[in-house]
Amino acid sequence: MKIKILFFGQLTDITGCSSMQLNNPGTIGQLKEQLFLKFPTLKTASFTIALNSQLVLQDQLISENSTIAFMPPFSGG
Repeated sequence: MKIKILFFGQLTDITGCSSMQLNNPGTIGQLKEQLFLKFPTLKTASFTIALNSQLVLQDQLISENSTIAFMPPFSGG
């Protein structure tokens, strides 16, 4: 069961990609742990996570075929 991960801004430099597919780890927290092992520098980066276009917390469950976006801080004008 795959999920789609999107990276934006400086996070694409850290990960070396703008998107990837992974097996569903279960929760946002477990996904972060998995990505931190693969991309250690990501652990120190600032970012917000959206699950299917909704901002989420670490304990959120991930449903199958979800899209998760890792977004750096942004400002508006």
